[in-house]
Amino acid sequence: MALVNRNTGLIMAMGNEAEEAMDAPPTPAVAVNALRRGIVAYFTLSSNMFRFYLHRALGYDHSFVKRLIGISIKKPRIAVCVPEELTEVEAKAFSEAFYQAGAKTVYLSSMPLETAVTSLGE
Repeated sequence: MALVNRNTGLIMAMGNEAEEAMDAPPTPAVAVNALRRGIVAYFTLSSNMFRFYLHRALGYDHSFVKRLIGISIKKPRIAVCVPEELTEVEAKAFSEAFYQAGAKTVYLSSMPLETAVTSLGE
């Protein structure tokens, strides 16, 4: 879930932070689920959400100093478990959202996570 400002369209918070912010005093914000039933519903919001969580998981620091000295950020390979009944267009939307989030390679799998990870070695 993401908390989006109604006036500007900017993301104010994501995940647990968004849920906590919903309990705060009223702001011009609306809670939006970027994915519905495991499928990309809002492409731009999904891409931003994936980027946010990807950077958090990899521990990227967006400090001004690091950007000035030019520390490069490596692009990760990502394996994503998706619903079995995913159409070609929906699969393309998932792949593109992760590529825009900063992935080097995206692997989509309709298998359970454990099976998908073990098959990557093959």
